[in-house]
Amino acid sequence: MSLKARMKKVVAASKELKKETPREKAIREYEERKRKSEQMAENALPCSCGNLEACLKYAEVTSEEMNDTLYEYRDAIIEVMAMQKGETVDLKSLDMQDVLQANIKKVYRYLEEKQVNAAVDPPGLENYEELKGMSRSEFESKVKES
Repeated sequence: MSLKARMKKVVAASKELKKETPREKAIREYEERKRKSEQMAENALPCSCGNLEACLKYAEVTSEEMNDTLYEYRDAIIEVMAMQKGETVDLKSLDMQDVLQANIKKVYRYLEEKQVNAAVDPPGLENYEELKGMSRSEFESKVKES
């Protein structure tokens, strides 16, 4: 066997060794999900307080569908958090998640519009700290108006 043929075999074998094993793939995917989850948690509060940069980072690691799915569990999340704190549950009052959802929706629309028109102005985001005490229905009607 010639040296050239042996080199081809060695190169082919090394390519096989470089392939990702199922275990390595699972570890990599887990680490990626963990990183995204940490970024979401890190940016949730600033985003609900109207920080555009935090909203952009949050939107970067989530899809709109994923965000909508998380929001469907709003009531359950609020109940669990209230139980952990020993508080009573009030699902009709405005929660940080409501403002987060509204701000993220605005940012997704902004990003879509920015692809078409680069000169589009950033959205006016809501600040949860300023809206505390408002009912959820009042907030939803306010968001629909804007």
